[in-house]
Amino acid sequence: MIRTVLAAELVISALLGSWILESDQWLWSSAPSHAYGLLGFVIVDLALAFALARGVSLSSELTLVAAFTQAAAMLSDLVNGQPVGVSSASFKGYLLGDGYYVALLAIQFAVILMGLEMELARFSHHHPDGSRSVRKSSRFSCEQVQ
Repeated sequence: MIRTVLAAELVISALLGSWILESDQWLWSSAPSHAYGLLGFVIVDLALAFALARGVSLSSELTLVAAFTQAAAMLSDLVNGQPVGVSSASFKGYLLGDGYYVALLAIQFAVILMGLEMELARFSHHHPDGSRSVRKSSRFSCEQVQ
């Protein structure tokens, strides 16, 4: 279930990124390196969504790395990513006024939270020695069954 939701979030992220790439001509003309970076993130999001859907191991860990990286890149654009000749305040206003940019940033945090939940669920169901753990509880005792 979590893998499916995480894969869907990645597809949404890729769709938002694709929409920005298609509709934001100023991005291509003023900061083509940022546009190509976003294109890279779109490709990675789609590849990871496919890997998650197929059950490829390490795909959830790679998804966390990719989402953290994209969120950091997007936040750094807010701080100091303005093109030459554009003031920081006006560029920040431009980005935060773009609903697709804000939605893309928000979905990165959703992916991060879902990825962390997936890792926590995996971690909590395994012993340090690698075996699976099941708790069997009753009214009077709680014993570990392996």
